[in-house]
Amino acid sequence: MADREPVLLVVLIQSKLLSWHVGAINTGGQAIPLLRSELGNLDEYQELEFDEQLSFLRHRIAGVLQRGCDRLYAKHAKAIHFVLIADGHYLGAEEGITPRLAEHFVEWMISPPVTYFLQRADIAPRSDPSESCLPRSLGEIEIVAGEMPETIAEMLRKGLPSLTDQIQHADAWELVVNRSKPMA
Repeated sequence: MADREPVLLVVLIQSKLLSWHVGAINTGGQAIPLLRSELGNLDEYQELEFDEQLSFLRHRIAGVLQRGCDRLYAKHAKAIHFVLIADGHYLGAEEGITPRLAEHFVEWMISPPVTYFLQRADIAPRSDPSESCLPRSLGEIEIVAGEMPETIAEMLRKGLPSLTDQIQHADAWELVVNRSKPMA
């Protein structure tokens, strides 16, 4: 269908909680929550060596992008750009994982293109680790890999505050349960 609404597919990665949310932002800046993981969804990389950590995170996040695209299809929308935003480096990961992961997505997923952001180091994290530490504006993040065309930046600028605010409303997001782990 050529008449699908163009949207950004945004993955918000909570590095300390080892979880993620994926949503969309349309051209008008409207945020659309889609999916969320349970806490600890990304923790399986922690006991692995560098290459295995990188492989695990690549596969998990690629799966998140695929699930997000599946949800967009049902909403008659199509991703025109993937945006990955992490609130910090991956907890307990080998040094260098974040830039290598970011470069992988930018190099291998060219349609739609990818931009990988990391929260700027000078932004103070919230005191309560259960609160979302995800950035709310472009001023709080920096590009690790990829490019950000101005039209895409404008969509992100408009919709990011609303998308991150909706994280506190768990019912707005469909929960994706990791079936390889026992339920807590």
